[in-house]
Order: sequence, then C-alpha cells, then structure tokens
Amino acid sequence: AFAETGTLPYLARKTGPAAVAAPVRAANLPVGVFPASRAQAALERISVLFPTTRPCVDALDAALTNAGVVIHPPLVLVNAASIDRGEFDIHAAGTTASARRLIDAVDAERIAARGGLGYPAPHYELGTYYDDARAAVGLYGAGARQKVVASGLWREMLTYEHRYVSEDVVLGLTLFESAGRTAGVATPSSGAISPVAARSITSGSATSRCERCGRSSTRAGSRTRGHG
Repeated sequence: AFAETGTLPYLARKTGPAAVAAPVRAANLPVGVFPASRAQAALERISVLFPTTRPCVDALDAALTNAGVVIHPPLVLVNAASIDRGEFDIHAAGTTASARRLIDAVDAERIAARGGLGYPAPHYELGTYYDDARAAVGLYGAGARQKVVASGLWREMLTYEHRYVSEDVVLGLTLFESAGRTAGVATPSSGAISPVAARSITSGSATSRCERCGRSSTRAGSRTRGHG
C-alpha cells in the first residue's frame, strides 16, 4: 500500500550538516491510502508514528488537502521580482494582501473541487493558518505562522526549479485543475498560475514538465473516485 499526506508532518529546514530545525508539527495530518481497501491496516501503523493522523477516504482525498500547492505557487508568482534579487522569505515578507487574495482564491477552487467529487469535510481551509481563532480545525494549529516567520528559516535562495514550482505547480496545481474539470468546477486562478509559472518565469523545462508529466487525474489513472 502507498500512503499520501496532505501536508508534511514537520515544517522543517536543514540548519547544518547533521541538524534540522522543525518549528511546526502538523496538528492534523490527513492521510489517504492506495489502494483504499488496505487503508485500515496501513493507517493503524502510520498512526503509531504520527499520532495526529486523520484518515481520509482515499489517496486522492488526501492529495486534495495539500496545503503546499495552495500557498507556494501564489507566493512565488507574486514575489517573482524579490526572489530574483536574492535571499527572500516568502512567508514573512511575501505574504501581502494581494498574495493572500490569490491564495484564498486557489483554496476556494480546491474546496469546491473536493465537494464536487463528493469528498466530505474537513477540507482543512488554508485560512486557518492565518487565523488562530480557527486554527484548531486546520493543519497546523495555533501560532504556526508566527513560528514559521519567527524562525527565519524560510529566508532562502529560491530558483524557479525549486520544489515550489517543480512539485507544487507541475504536480500539484495540475491535479487541482483536473479534479476541477472532473467535478465540473471552474478553476480560473489555479489554471492561470500554472502557465505563467511554467512559461513566463521559468526556463522551458518546467513548461514541458507541466505539459507532459503533470499529475493530472488522467495521468494518475483516477478520472473518478473509487479506485482501489
């Protein structure tokens, strides 16, 4: 069986040759299993390692809770000029009002696609990351964003081959878009970011990966729910 999580168990950065800092741990860790018929046994073992595991219907259910896909592409796109200049913290300096509007738009499309496919709540709205009053029902719990910003660990050199593009756009947004198409849900914000990120800011390599290797539901062999 294969298990997929909706976020990383730890928000972490390498700080030395043999050192890692993890200022935030997932308070709710969505986990889906493929094939779904083996979920119970897999989740029992995973829950021992990660007690905050929250079972999902299947692997696609978990994939459609992926917070990185919602937050990273908008932050990279709207902060392209600052990223080009050198070290930059997209969470501290890059989370402007316009960035939040784009993040919220992508998240709304994700949630609509989940609903269209019949996946139940919780949908782990990303707004909970910014709103401590609702943080208990989100992925990271109260104070998570403040911990990320205070750590300074996300001030780094980014390129457009970083996983925020090569994974979150190429593999993540393509899945969100195809899930929307399958569910009959419009995804204009997600659909606008992908070609801009791939064609306007990156080399042609990311463009070709989006077109040929993106993680659409068709390429993943899951045009409808119920696989496994």
